[in-house]
Amino acid sequence: MHTNMINPQEVEEAATYFDATSVGYDAEFSDSSIWSIAHRTGRTLLEQALDERTGLDIADIGCGTGKWAGFFSGRASSLLLSDVAESMLAVAVRKFAHVPSVQSLRASVDDLGHISDASFDLVLCMGDPLSYAPDYVRGISELCRITRPGGLIFVSVDSRLGYLRILKEQHHADLDTLFTFLETGNIIGWEGLPLHAFTTKELGDLFAEAGAETLSIHSLPSASAYFLFDDRFREQIHDPRQFERLIAMEDLLRDQGSPGPHHLYGLFKKALPGG
Repeated sequence: MHTNMINPQEVEEAATYFDATSVGYDAEFSDSSIWSIAHRTGRTLLEQALDERTGLDIADIGCGTGKWAGFFSGRASSLLLSDVAESMLAVAVRKFAHVPSVQSLRASVDDLGHISDASFDLVLCMGDPLSYAPDYVRGISELCRITRPGGLIFVSVDSRLGYLRILKEQHHADLDTLFTFLETGNIIGWEGLPLHAFTTKELGDLFAEAGAETLSIHSLPSASAYFLFDDRFREQIHDPRQFERLIAMEDLLRDQGSPGPHHLYGLFKKALPGG
């Protein structure tokens, strides 16, 4: 039985939080930021799966300011941008005037009823919208529903094992809190918002139940996540040479397995009819 502790009022609180962060969001998650280490290795996974495909109908669900849509907009013939935060969505829409057909929708990932079945070749859901969704099981079902058979779905979610670091900082060594979190995956996140943190098996099983094959689930970044909030570490990677060394290391570690120190990046393929 899956449980989530997020109610509609808290969805609006999340929207308010992300609206307030929209101004500095692109700077915080720029290509030279610590977060781009995961972005770059994640992009490599999806670019390999897409190969040379272009002319795609793409949906970016939980698009934020359009970071991930921007990576793949050159492959798009149409683009749907969706987010719960109006300010984020407005920033994203302004970025994509060059795409032939752009639409926007204010909606949570688990409430995509305005979108027709099997509409997109590529569905992005990055930045952990599923973790913040009121009903993450329905959210996964919705992502699969709007994807065409044979189409790709690329998501990031908070990792349950990865969240142990933050749990330790918040609750120290409280074992009751630890056991409850490990059993349910539900927690108040570092932003003060409720979220669900996934295990690799849980994520794969839920997508299978919704009709999608798991192509890969990776924990990203593999090593640097352990130091993300260490100021001394951040100072060292301001050196471009050190930054590129770290990117290269993450590429090498990507397929070697990891206990999940930060996020899970999942790549899924919608099942073909009769498959």
